[in-house]
Amino acid sequence: MKIGKMIAGAAVLAAAAVCGFSCGMRQEPTVHDTVEIGAVSSLSVDVTSADIIIRQGSSDQVSYDLPESLKPEITQDGSKLTIVSKSSKKLNWVTYSDHNRIEITLSAKTLESVGIKATSGNIQISDTDVSGSINVTSGDIMISGSKSGGDLKIKSASGDLKIDDCIFGKLTTDQTSGDMKLTGTGSSQIETDCISGDVSMELSGSETDFDFDISTTSGKIIVGGAEIDNSYKKDNGSGRAVDISTTSGDILVSFT
Repeated sequence: MKIGKMIAGAAVLAAAAVCGFSCGMRQEPTVHDTVEIGAVSSLSVDVTSADIIIRQGSSDQVSYDLPESLKPEITQDGSKLTIVSKSSKKLNWVTYSDHNRIEITLSAKTLESVGIKATSGNIQISDTDVSGSINVTSGDIMISGSKSGGDLKIKSASGDLKIDDCIFGKLTTDQTSGDMKLTGTGSSQIETDCISGDVSMELSGSETDFDFDISTTSGKIIVGGAEIDNSYKKDNGSGRAVDISTTSGDILVSFT
């Protein structure tokens, strides 16, 4: 067989394979629904691929827009709400979408216990007091208006973290890759560990209101407008501790 015919034949086979993969694949049907729930004080969420939105409202309900294979299982035991949305498909090319979402609307201001796990998707919590843990493999996390005063632990492999106008007892964040921005916090203890990303904190109070233990391997540190070398430690005897560590990234701490 001539080389030209061999190449032409291979091209036809490749085109057929691509068409069989993409042209033969049908878009998975999307499920839209709203489920009414009772009052909630404890929340557990475990999802494969979806944005999670928690917000305040006049009623208690869960709304979702998801592929059929990710239709969530929603159960409630007393005031504990559990939502599980995980695909059984090993290779699910049509499941992921920026439009995948689960929206939880609550009439209560406070969630005493929160446990959220997400493989892929953004987390947005607004005007709801939360304590507990959030674990995201890939996605941004945005929390605003949480004044629980309880402890919150956040772990993220890839994605930015933004926390605004919140009060926690102890806030612990662990990021592999992504920036962290914190504004207007009244937390008594903040521990931040970031491998690759910038950390920006705007703290309520003055520099003497906090004890500091800040370090970076590669990056600059600025505290209250003053640039410092690779580490900054100061004990003001305040009892409000700020512990920040980055491997690669700048650290900026300011005060209001």
